[in-house]
Amino acid sequence: TSGVSPRSAPSENEPQRSMSPAKADEKQESSASLEGRFRAAVAYIRSNPPGATPSAALRLRFYAHYKQATEGRCKGKKPAMYKVEARAKHNAWEALGNMSTREAQLAYIDLVQEFCRSANTPASLRVLKSLLPSSDHSPSPSALTPATASGVLTSTTASSSSLSSSSSSSPIQVHGNMLSQPTRAVLWLCHLAKIPVQFHSIDLAKREHLKPHFLALNPHHQVPVMDDNGFVVFESHAILRYLVAKYAGEATSFYPAELHKRTRCDQYLDWHHTNTRQACKMAVFNRVLAKRFGMLKTDKELEESDTAALRLLDTLERTWLADQPFVAGNHPTLGDLLALCEIDQLMMTPHLMKAAESKPRLNAWITRMRALPHYAQVTEVLRRLAPILAAKL
Repeated sequence: TSGVSPRSAPSENEPQRSMSPAKADEKQESSASLEGRFRAAVAYIRSNPPGATPSAALRLRFYAHYKQATEGRCKGKKPAMYKVEARAKHNAWEALGNMSTREAQLAYIDLVQEFCRSANTPASLRVLKSLLPSSDHSPSPSALTPATASGVLTSTTASSSSLSSSSSSSPIQVHGNMLSQPTRAVLWLCHLAKIPVQFHSIDLAKREHLKPHFLALNPHHQVPVMDDNGFVVFESHAILRYLVAKYAGEATSFYPAELHKRTRCDQYLDWHHTNTRQACKMAVFNRVLAKRFGMLKTDKELEESDTAALRLLDTLERTWLADQPFVAGNHPTLGDLLALCEIDQLMMTPHLMKAAESKPRLNAWITRMRALPHYAQVTEVLRRLAPILAAKL
């Protein structure tokens, strides 16, 4: 995996193991629906909609995701330096790496939805509604108010979420960083459960997490932090449980109310911090991030953190995924969202990601998780930067 991009979710044409004819039809219909939404989004942007002009940066993102969705990975030769526009387009497309057709289509649709919201014209809101999945029961454009329109993920570093179906409450505020694994897990749940959320990017490189305004939210200077109308929570597992408790609905499938299922989920959550998170975090920090902070690690320290990560991958393969498709049973839970966000961080260390993908049960789980809705959105920044950081190893 020289590109160090995430393993693509299986395409709609790939054979699926143990899939019933009914499931296959459902998959096919889903593919057709996505293709229709993608074509509608492309047509809208090509129509040069009046009263709404995308910025140059956004046009580059439209171009890159369209090319990735229709032609696949960028393989052409990089244009010469003096061909500024062509080179910028090439770089934007190349940065998407091995993103699958499905992921690129979803990301393109999300970008257009974000553009429609920011335009906030009657025409753009009609298009916004038409681009929602047919199963999404979001409010009609006429029901959109400034309050409900703001109930979406907004960030200078990440794609926006789908329109939330909860228009009766103000959005929760999430302060975090898209390279933070727990931040991605929290935002992913918000997307999946249609929880209205507004995202505030904290630049860790500029030490914004040590500034007084952030320390007032979390004296432990860690991300993410959630602020729900003045009720502040700063531990990711606590945030996730709070969101399920408050919003219920679709969120409960990721933290079931049934005692045995919830306990299985809690069992993994309690194990996660000192195992999956610790092993992946230290391996990436020692190999990639330490040198950026002027901390040179010895060969012994690098070997030790690599060994711990490999041991963790083996444990996930042999125990948590030994006889079940997800870490807490037959359906994805909060534990799976958190776990994948940690495993995905290994994109920065290609040899460890290759080791993860070499384990059949673990790799099958990774593929299943990456096929969940909104994966492309919450990992866009990571997938763009991981190859750059990995190339400096």
